[in-house]
Amino acid sequence: MKGSPLARIAAAALGLALIGILLSRLTGGEAAAPISGQSDPISEGGANSPPTAASVAAVIRIRVSHPPEQLRLLHGDRVLADLRGGAALQWEADAELAIPPEDGIELTLEATWAGDVQQAAATVELEPEGLDAQSRTAWSDGAEMVEYLDFTWR
Repeated sequence: MKGSPLARIAAAALGLALIGILLSRLTGGEAAAPISGQSDPISEGGANSPPTAASVAAVIRIRVSHPPEQLRLLHGDRVLADLRGGAALQWEADAELAIPPEDGIELTLEATWAGDVQQAAATVELEPEGLDAQSRTAWSDGAEMVEYLDFTWR
């Protein structure tokens, strides 16, 4: 006995609807909040610092699956974003980044979530002027994450 085709279609539709809801939450079910709208998100020397000689204007977008207690995005010692608290799942900021064409750029993503979050995802998207946008997603196995994200354009 295989069951009714109508019941199979309903089960498949329910499964697809559940997956769609989960994906929309993870990938942007709400408008992005500007990073500068957070409480003191950009530190001195951060994304608003003056450009260097070989820098390129870039848009940085950060999306998370759960609101973090703290999230920092660094380029070397330079803090690009320092986000604390809040319920937003998306942030966006403009920055000047030095991107060597042969090496690309490495960013460090540090995040902390509430203790009840067992697994979380954070996606960082870079869209430098004149180059294609790229994104990298990192997953945490607990309430803390430190990941190194490499972006290379050839």
